[in-house]
Amino acid sequence: MAQPMSQWSRVILFGCLLCVGTFQVSGAQQSVKSTAFSFYMEITNRPFEDSLLDPSSDYYKSLESEVEDLMDKVFKCSSCGTSYTYAGATDMTFKGGSSSVIVKTKLLFNTLIINSLVVEFLFIDKIIADPPKALKVNLEYTKENEPMPVPATV
Repeated sequence: MAQPMSQWSRVILFGCLLCVGTFQVSGAQQSVKSTAFSFYMEITNRPFEDSLLDPSSDYYKSLESEVEDLMDKVFKCSSCGTSYTYAGATDMTFKGGSSSVIVKTKLLFNTLIINSLVVEFLFIDKIIADPPKALKVNLEYTKENEPMPVPATV
């Protein structure tokens, strides 16, 4: 099982992310470039239903909203180094896992100074430190399917 990171590691990561945020804010007069990552996670306390294949269905909209709220909690929190650069989750799709729902989404950041390791690390660390009450997330699935850079279209 994954362990929360040490306090020292948090300080180093926060310092690095703070530099990213400061760099981004200080360059605000310039055109903001975006970075996007495909992101996968497994939700183990929701059943897959065919209605999740239909973006206009109530179940799709409900689960999409829950996932977006979770991502905001992870990447937009006031103490997060990505709070100023996280631009949201888009292009969300769902598929069935073995008694679970697999989520694929695109995470957008208004910065070029971020990478997939930081995205994965922040997500896993936040879920371990403050597990979501509504969604149960299989972190091993996220580790096995690490975020990948994709074209950012905002």
